[in-house]
Amino acid sequence: MFARLRICKYAKKLVIYNERKVLKGQARLIHAENFLQKTEDLTQLQKLGRFRSLNDLNQWSKVNMVSVVLSFSETDHMRDDKMRAIANRYMEHMGLQDQPYLVYRHEDTSHPHLHIVSNIVDPTGQAIRIYKTVMDRKYQVREQLMAEFGLKSVQRTEKQQVNEIERPRKLRYGKMDTTQGMERVLKTVVSEYHFTGIEEFNAILGGYNMYVRPVASAKKYFRNGLVYQTLDADGRSIGKTIAASYFENKPTWNHLQRRFVENAMQDEDRTKDLANRLKWVLYQKPEDLADFSRKLSKERIGMVVIPGAGDARNELVYVDHEAKLAIQSRRLGESVQAPWVREKIDKLIQSQTGLAAIPQQIDHLLAKDQTQDLAARQHELNIKSQHKIRLHV
Repeated sequence: MFARLRICKYAKKLVIYNERKVLKGQARLIHAENFLQKTEDLTQLQKLGRFRSLNDLNQWSKVNMVSVVLSFSETDHMRDDKMRAIANRYMEHMGLQDQPYLVYRHEDTSHPHLHIVSNIVDPTGQAIRIYKTVMDRKYQVREQLMAEFGLKSVQRTEKQQVNEIERPRKLRYGKMDTTQGMERVLKTVVSEYHFTGIEEFNAILGGYNMYVRPVASAKKYFRNGLVYQTLDADGRSIGKTIAASYFENKPTWNHLQRRFVENAMQDEDRTKDLANRLKWVLYQKPEDLADFSRKLSKERIGMVVIPGAGDARNELVYVDHEAKLAIQSRRLGESVQAPWVREKIDKLIQSQTGLAAIPQQIDHLLAKDQTQDLAARQHELNIKSQHKIRLHV
């Protein structure tokens, strides 16, 4: 089981999101707690009216709603009554058992999961402070619920758990628990790979169908942050964004900046080795960009194209899965940048055609799990975070 909790302001937005899923046949309302009407008799106006009647008692609160997503393994056999019981127990642990809440069972992915919609203003108009409770107890609560409802069908050994973390899978939205998958990917990439900027970090994540982007805070006294999202097979964002602070290893902006500095001194021999392998691929005179990508994959090298803004040239980022290293091509020198490669990539990006011709070979590239120890090499910190990337691996 995996739990995600988000606090927000608008009841209408949360209710309508779930009701639209119901209309599409992708969700069902399976439980309504602390409403006057029965679950099957509730209308959308009655649902919104119940939340608003409490939220109106506290006009000064900036947030008054909470959305919870509980995801379960595909091997767990989740009946509606079991989901209702789990939702009720979770709300008890969060101290929200007396609040009105709706439980929707979503059926738009292969793994069973539910959404809970509730508010955090009590009948006296006082805001219920649950953030500290969540931060302090979310992992403890998850373990308690998994033990209570038998959600761990197979007891895994410690070695199996370590291997699962060290060997993350490529994310496939709708066919796996993407939140858990993102957690595994981030633990591996942040701790093992070497990168010195957002583009290089995204180049690695892109191989797992993930990307990260910055978000500016609308509040004066809040710092900007990062959100992570899943990519589909065409490199387009899909599904909800998840804040960096939600993940266990906290891959936040400050954390990544520290990693940029730590990785700024990289093993020069490893960089030279990558450059030599690229020269070898170019020496084989690949016929086109797809052939170039295939030959790179045999060397366990992925390639990412970052379109240049304005008059800026398109940038290449190479991901060396042998040495766990991501590096921009300009750091490798002009000797490994054949003119035909630059011209071909520029034409493809300008015409927006032929991008699908590059085979997705990340599964082959990640087949081996060889952790390399990288020393450090001084490099100017270069952070560009606003470019949209195209993935070629």
